[in-house]
Amino acid sequence: MTRLDLQRILTTPSAGESESEQRLVSIFLWEQGKFKEFLNFVKAGEKHGYESYFEAAMGMPIGRVSPLWQDYLNGIAARRSEILRLPLSNLLSNEAAFHEFAASYDISVGE
Repeated sequence: MTRLDLQRILTTPSAGESESEQRLVSIFLWEQGKFKEFLNFVKAGEKHGYESYFEAAMGMPIGRVSPLWQDYLNGIAARRSEILRLPLSNLLSNEAAFHEFAASYDISVGE
């Protein structure tokens, strides 16, 4: 997990195993506050001089993003056991059920 190569993920066509890695990149963009900007760049077909929409959204070349990516992967690895405790997905009927679910897994909902 901590050795996932960002450049390879960004240049590999979506298929099979690479799709989960690409979803991880999307979550990384989201956590960096850059996902919406990424989508806007893709929609506009504009890269602002960068080689990829990803770099344009991050505002820096891959080489400068790599340490942030590595920190992100290291954080996931450090929280691996906590992450694995969570169910893959869950549909809840209302907000009260959500809060009960969150509390049962010690998830902070930031209220």
